[in-house]
Amino acid sequence: MPALLFRFLVALAAWTGLGVQYFGRLHFASQLGFVRNTVLFLGDFTVLSNLLIGLEALVTLLLPRSPAGRFLLRPSVRAALLLYIAITGIVNFVLLRGLWTPRGWALVGDTLLHYVVPLLFALDWLLLVPKGSLRWRDALLWLAFPLAYTVYALASGAITGFYPYPF
Repeated sequence: MPALLFRFLVALAAWTGLGVQYFGRLHFASQLGFVRNTVLFLGDFTVLSNLLIGLEALVTLLLPRSPAGRFLLRPSVRAALLLYIAITGIVNFVLLRGLWTPRGWALVGDTLLHYVVPLLFALDWLLLVPKGSLRWRDALLWLAFPLAYTVYALASGAITGFYPYPF
């Protein structure tokens, strides 16, 4: 039962945070248009990491015995997802939290995506994922996504002049 509860809470927090942030972006940056707003939204590491966590939580909650569910429940996959969401939480807390002061629904979305989801998923991983099967070489595979994102963000920024983060 704790696994189902954690997956439900993680899915609820991730999807609520993503929805609040996305609709807030569409509302407050409406002059950019739907397509550009969506592209910019999906070009954010916070959004991508929370999207992965939200998908993982939803699939493992609803379809744990499916091929996708079994894959996502593997300790190495869950450790990779923990790394991605930890990067989100730590980078926000250390480097970004003082750059803007969200209010209202923006604060709700920001808190869910940067603090609640990372903490819930970390607790899920600490309490519910079997330990002892991870290998050091797994960590190299885990770094593929953050590295690919970094290359994408730098290349996209060089072309468009827009970088998703100020560092």
